[in-house]
Amino acid sequence: MVSSAANDATDVSLTEVAALLRGANDVLIQTHRNPDGDGIGAALALATGVRAVGNRATVVCPDRLPPYLLQMPGAHEVRHQLRQSTWDLVVAVDVSDPALLQPLPSADPKFFAERHSLNIDHHFSNLRYARFNYVDASAASATEIISALLMDHLGVQLTADIATNLLYGIVNDTHSFQNSNTSPQTLALSAQLVEAGADLSRIVYNLLLARSVESARLWAEVLPTLAFADDARVAFLTVSLEALERTGATLTDADGLVEFLRNIRGVDLAVLFKQTGPEEYRLSIRTSSAVDATVVAAAFGGGGHQRAAGGDARGDLSEIQGRLLEVYWTSRLAPSE
Repeated sequence: MVSSAANDATDVSLTEVAALLRGANDVLIQTHRNPDGDGIGAALALATGVRAVGNRATVVCPDRLPPYLLQMPGAHEVRHQLRQSTWDLVVAVDVSDPALLQPLPSADPKFFAERHSLNIDHHFSNLRYARFNYVDASAASATEIISALLMDHLGVQLTADIATNLLYGIVNDTHSFQNSNTSPQTLALSAQLVEAGADLSRIVYNLLLARSVESARLWAEVLPTLAFADDARVAFLTVSLEALERTGATLTDADGLVEFLRNIRGVDLAVLFKQTGPEEYRLSIRTSSAVDATVVAAAFGGGGHQRAAGGDARGDLSEIQGRLLEVYWTSRLAPSE
């Protein structure tokens, strides 16, 4: 174990992670708000693994799961409130910053500091807020880490349900193997998961292709807000509260819009502004190799990966966009891809 003098946090190995899980009779597993295939897939797979070694596990996510995640094995068991405080071990998966657990009380870093706690993540920007931390920024997804933990360190048999949840995470965070974080190890593991019974084509359809009627209507409302800056190297879209109300859509129906922006040839910075309240916005950020998304996100109290990150902002939208452009211009690294 390696300790951090800053907050008495300790970096641990996967072998030590396995020992912590084996030694806990009752485990709370949490993942971030605005749930996605990686956070939920990692949490559900880990919960199954904890139960396989004879212990209890509860999965909590601050937000309700969108319809396309409800088809995941075990999705019905995900809770949205903390109902007790007697867990032997509190675990966060795919959570770089405890603020991403709002409005749960665990959003306060003291929640982890004052408890037997474990943080498992793959984000470079992870704050190492738990007593024990395992962070591997080279992993394509949190489920890639959980896969190694379950199979190599806990001796859990790979069932079709576990494989499905693990592959949901990989497909989510690699955008179906299209992102640069896809490694040979990621592909080899994915083949193993398919062999164990995970249905790759169905997972890709559920996560990336299927659209509700409300989503289609929302896209029609949002696309006219398209705006460019810096000779079309920066692209913005905005999801307003009014658009959500007119279409009957939710913020999850906007999934895919920021990837649409990123795929415009020549765009180095793509940002989707999702309005959550009066002058309140969630920022979804995607970049080319010319811009570090974590630098842009950090200016808005957020984090993530070098090519995909997020944050929150308050204020007038045009002023927020102006601040974002200032960060972009000072952090630009190289010519456009």
